[in-house]
Amino acid sequence: MNKKIYFVYDLLLRFSKLYSRKNLYGLLDLAIKKYCRPNYKIINIGAGGEIKKILLKRGLDFKEMDINERRHPDYICSVESMDIFPDESIDIFFCMEVLEHVKNPFNAIKEIKRTLKPGGMIVGSTPFIFPMHDEPHDFYRYTKYGLVNLFQDFKKIELAERNSYIESIYVVLLRLINIGDKKQRLVGTLLLPIYLLLAPLVFLLSGFITNRQSTTGYFFIFQK
Repeated sequence: MNKKIYFVYDLLLRFSKLYSRKNLYGLLDLAIKKYCRPNYKIINIGAGGEIKKILLKRGLDFKEMDINERRHPDYICSVESMDIFPDESIDIFFCMEVLEHVKNPFNAIKEIKRTLKPGGMIVGSTPFIFPMHDEPHDFYRYTKYGLVNLFQDFKKIELAERNSYIESIYVVLLRLINIGDKKQRLVGTLLLPIYLLLAPLVFLLSGFITNRQSTTGYFFIFQK
C-alpha cells in the first residue's frame, strides 16, 4: 500500500474497532463508577489495550494478568488456572474481549468463582457477530443465553447487547479491511465510498429496526 492508501486503511481500521465496540466503553465506564472502590483488589484479565487506558483514566488501582509475557502483565498465567491467587481473594475481575480466546471456558469460570470474594463481580464483554481475529486463538462466540449458562452459578447483574441487528451487519462489512491477504485488505480499503454512503442508511435503519437478535457482542456483569 502507498502512504495515502495506508492512511485511509489505518483510519478505517480504527473506525471499525470503535464502531464494533459501540456503547461498550460507556457501559464499562458506568460499571467502574458504580461498583469499584479504592480498597478493592482488581484484576484485569488480558493486559494492555484500550481497556487498560480506561481503567487508568478512572484512577483504578489494579493488576493485569495475561498468558503472553510480551504484553508485560503483572502476572503471567491463564485464567483457566490461577493458582497464584488464593481462594476468595479478588473483589473484581475485568474480562473484556477475552472469553472467546479461552480454550476451556467452564474451567475459567470455575477459577473465577473460586478466587472471587463473596459478592465479588466479573465485568466483561465478548463478541457475537464478529469476524475471527487473533487467529488461530479464536475459539468461541456466545449468545446471551450461552453466557447465562456459562455463569449459571452467579447472579446476573447486567447483560446487554452492544448494538443492533443492522449495525452488526455494517461492522462485518467494515471489517473487510482487516481480513485475508494484502490484496483483499486493499479491496476493503477501496470500498470507503460505499461505507460512507451506507453510514446514514445504517443510522436510519437502526432507528426503525431495533431487533437485537444480532449484535457485535455483549457486555455483562455477574456476581458471585
